[in-house]
Amino acid sequence: MNDFATDCKQYLPPNKVEITKQVCTETSTPVNGYGAPVGASTCVSYQTVGTGLYADPQLYAAQRAVDAEAAKKMLGSFVGMMTGKGGGANPLSMPMQMTDQITAVGTEMESLIQMNACGSAGLKNFQSNLIRFANGDNPVKFAGAVASAPASASQPGGPAKDANYSRLLDDLVADNARGWMMNRYQAGSIAGVNVVSRDAQGRPARITAQYSFTGMQGAQRGSVSLTFKNGAPDCMYFSDFPDTCRRPAAGVVSNYEKNMYAR
Repeated sequence: MNDFATDCKQYLPPNKVEITKQVCTETSTPVNGYGAPVGASTCVSYQTVGTGLYADPQLYAAQRAVDAEAAKKMLGSFVGMMTGKGGGANPLSMPMQMTDQITAVGTEMESLIQMNACGSAGLKNFQSNLIRFANGDNPVKFAGAVASAPASASQPGGPAKDANYSRLLDDLVADNARGWMMNRYQAGSIAGVNVVSRDAQGRPARITAQYSFTGMQGAQRGSVSLTFKNGAPDCMYFSDFPDTCRRPAAGVVSNYEKNMYAR
């Protein structure tokens, strides 16, 4: 929505509405008995201000509804995480997974706009389906849409033959590393790839490998375990957080399913 407001503002409807945001207007800093600060400042008062960007009113209303629902679910997840009732052993797993999702999206929306003309039917249809998604309605398949090839009943998901797992892992780790806070992945450092287990069709169920990265202690080695679901990459587990599922990039998974990592 923000990308469209920036790149295609001349195509917004006459009844466009301004996109707003919350800004902090007052902070509070805890102090000790001597009046010295003893912790980080927190915001105690917010104000809604305009961003100077505008949106279609239907799409903006749908986005706000999705935000409100997501906020409720996020609050429930954090409460469960803090009380031990959320099903996650590691309290850092939820923020990590959020970072993975944000990183995976990357600049895809900006690329989508660049690949299609601002006033194109394709973007209009995409917006219509976004509104339907936000409202819980089924999407509409428009004329000219390319249908995904159905997977074989006996061989759903990834390819039956072994692929170049070193290249697959290198792409997956490199993409995930874009969201790392401290460490930096050394591209092309995947080594020691091992197919640990396979499914009933002979496809990998779990593979492991080592990789190199630089961190606060300089050059280091780590390990990653990649699990598969229905023959396609499903979860990555890194040695520093072995119980946290890091979701693989959707684009890389799609390429794998198209057998683009064939040896």
